[in-house]
Amino acid sequence: MAYGGALSIFKKLADSDSTNTGWQRDLSVAYIKLGVVAVSQGKLEEAAMAYDDALSIFKKLADSDPTNTGWQRDLEASHSRLGNVALAQGKLEEAAKAYGEARKIAKKLANKDHTNTLWQRDLAVSFEKLGDVTLAQGKLEETAKAYGEALLIRRKLAESDPTNAEWQRILAESYWKLADLEERQNNAGRAMGYWKQAFEVLSGMEKRGL
Repeated sequence: MAYGGALSIFKKLADSDSTNTGWQRDLSVAYIKLGVVAVSQGKLEEAAMAYDDALSIFKKLADSDPTNTGWQRDLEASHSRLGNVALAQGKLEEAAKAYGEARKIAKKLANKDHTNTLWQRDLAVSFEKLGDVTLAQGKLEETAKAYGEALLIRRKLAESDPTNAEWQRILAESYWKLADLEERQNNAGRAMGYWKQAFEVLSGMEKRGL
């Protein structure tokens, strides 16, 4: 496999100089690509192993320089990937733990700079993923809280730039998820309220040509 050959090269480079952060990161990216391929093939155990190897490297990099926000974000994404695989495997506790770690990092970054829309978006995604796993666990109160936190962030993003199609779309998705959650609990009125808000967002997008 091409990625397997690249991994061998990156591993030799990384092993030859553990202080070369560029080579260490290249190695972690190679592990991620192997994980992506494994996921596409349905080989979730292999994917988990590859993502875990990447996580170990990103953790060392992040620990070596806590001020490097790029490495912190890499670490956050690694936790999230492991959570995705665990959720797909039905390992809900593992998924919840991984998503929880991702949220901690996302929250630190978002709190560091409230004007950084990428970090705010990441935090919303981390809350949504926690909501997804608690929903699978049947912890509906926790799900509502997590989805609600994601909604608050996405609403602010959408209001800050009504012309940003992605932010409008993910805001509508947040309303959909909350509507579905309310329907599961037979709260028809509340569900209808969220469906209406989602429709209003989509209608606004259509009027603005988004």
